[in-house]
Amino acid sequence: MAKLAAIAHRGVYLARPQAGEDVVVVGLGPIGQMSARLFAQAGARVLAVDLSAGRVGLAAAAGIHAMVSTDGLEASVRRVLPQGASIVVDATGAGSLLGRTMSLLRDKPWDDSDSAGGRLVVQGSYPAEISLPSTTAFAKEMTMLWPRDSQRRDMERIFTLLQTGALSFAGLLGGVYPPGEAQAVYDRLRDTPGTFLTAAFRW
Repeated sequence: MAKLAAIAHRGVYLARPQAGEDVVVVGLGPIGQMSARLFAQAGARVLAVDLSAGRVGLAAAAGIHAMVSTDGLEASVRRVLPQGASIVVDATGAGSLLGRTMSLLRDKPWDDSDSAGGRLVVQGSYPAEISLPSTTAFAKEMTMLWPRDSQRRDMERIFTLLQTGALSFAGLLGGVYPPGEAQAVYDRLRDTPGTFLTAAFRW
């Protein structure tokens, strides 16, 4: 669990959120859940979105503003953040959604201000080739961040947050099982994604 949290932390580290920035996390599997918690812990205002009411409930129980996308991703998010977000985390693993998650970033004003463009943090595993709408990226003056994994400093930070109580894995781990139950566990992960998020095996 700490390893997954460290991968999420790497994305937070690269995005360098400022206190009060709006962050949207799309996809509330284990890494999305931890991304939402870690961005909030860094002082950002987080909105977490998923199609699963169960996953949304897990995020909400951790104090995250979370919602089910009921009428399309952009329409749902824009009701809460009409101008869009400074940072969007795509943790869906669906390459076809990246264009839509990009659209959740706010447009960069055509002025002389020092405001930064939007940052898209890609936290899922995607096919070898994906296509993205260049006009959307242009309007946002978008920076795309691809955390590769985690580094030692990310693991150390996660253990510090756990030790101080600033981060919790409550509700995220569905149990610890012997390897002989692997097939049943994977079937359950596939069939009940909203209520059974992840599991560990006792090797």
